[in-house]
Amino acid sequence: MWQTGERIGVAVSGGADSVSLLRAMVEVRQELGLVISVVHVNHMLRDDADSDEAFVRTLATNLDCRFHTSRCNVRARSEERDESIETAARGLRYEFFDSLLAAGEVDVIATAHTRDDQAETVMMKLLRGAGTRGMSGIHPVVRRERGKVVRPMLGTPRVEVEAYLREIGQEWRTDQSNASCDFTRNRMRHDVLPVLRTYEPHTDAALANAAEIARAEEEYWEQEVERVVPLLATSGQPVRGGGRASSGGATVALPIDGLRRYSQAMQRRIARGVLRQLGLSATLAETDAVLGAAGLLSGDEDAQGERKWRPLREGVCYRRLHREIQIGRIMEASAALPATEVAFDGSNVEVKAGTVRLRISIAAPNASATAQATMQLPAKLTLRGWRAGDRIELPHSGGAHKVKELLQRKRLAPEERAGWPVVEWNGTLLWLRGYAQRAIEVIATDRTVLGALLIEEV
Repeated sequence: MWQTGERIGVAVSGGADSVSLLRAMVEVRQELGLVISVVHVNHMLRDDADSDEAFVRTLATNLDCRFHTSRCNVRARSEERDESIETAARGLRYEFFDSLLAAGEVDVIATAHTRDDQAETVMMKLLRGAGTRGMSGIHPVVRRERGKVVRPMLGTPRVEVEAYLREIGQEWRTDQSNASCDFTRNRMRHDVLPVLRTYEPHTDAALANAAEIARAEEEYWEQEVERVVPLLATSGQPVRGGGRASSGGATVALPIDGLRRYSQAMQRRIARGVLRQLGLSATLAETDAVLGAAGLLSGDEDAQGERKWRPLREGVCYRRLHREIQIGRIMEASAALPATEVAFDGSNVEVKAGTVRLRISIAAPNASATAQATMQLPAKLTLRGWRAGDRIELPHSGGAHKVKELLQRKRLAPEERAGWPVVEWNGTLLWLRGYAQRAIEVIATDRTVLGALLIEEV
């Protein structure tokens, strides 16, 4: 969980569990070569919250540990984000932990979760219908953006924690809110688990073991998903005649025949993995909606569904095409693209607007492509979304084509077409996503031919 010389910030609320962890860590700090500090978050929820902070501060001083504290308004966060008090408090705690890790104040945060906490968590997840991911419960080690959070007491029963404190004569603070059944975890602790223990005395150990098994299973599946998704998933939209048009990473497609080769368990994980890439932590109902549209749950191989995008959550949508299921952030991708100008003097330059990023450069002239226009440097180019009435001349085609008709040929939904990018120069379109760019010869101010304009999406 840690290495010699690392700085461990022990999260201490003042309760028995966290005080026990701190005392145990202090006992072994010299032997293990660790630097121990105390991390306390005052949630400002109870009248005696300040007294708890003072108690922890004194304890840290007596144990010769540096003290880090944060005062946070949990109720305000809860109301602002429409979160439960428990969720808001946890979010603020971990923001403070992350700030300490990012600032280099500590290398590791240690929290005092016990086997009882694990049993409560697994049982709550089970009742909510969680799969193996949820059933894995509290993990002993969690990687953060900087550093990690560890739970060294995850296999220790709470009864042993209090016995240890009594043995060494160490006091602790009692959080009266732990007795209130207004919170889900407390109802599990005081109402549900005591009843289960009358049927099975080893309920806590059994639930903790189930979490360990589920965690190992989930680690295996995660490795499989990381291996399989890149083999199946493609980005962008299919183009008539073959190939795909870039969508700037906003759309991922999964071939339905490819998905059929895998078990239903793997299909669900593949869909969930793609949704996670798009920033959505999907529920079972959401992954099944995607697979159902592909005809993979009902077994109806002829199920077509609609070409229209269907919303899931948080801007993520899906739709069924003939041979694939597409998942994407369509609302984000179709937002009006802000017009962005760039001065091009012949040097490689990148321009970004919304989710679109282009690299503009000069390539060696292509003898087989006849230049349709000559651009003299310096020139001003504009990246923007297409507009009604836009036309573009394409290589090896006679005359200008309406952009609207070109996008319709791609069978793009109206919401996708809305933000489709183009590059304009002197009122002329040079580039349209998904099509070969117009052939333009670039010349210097002294009329020297430099080469051909090259526009690439990156």
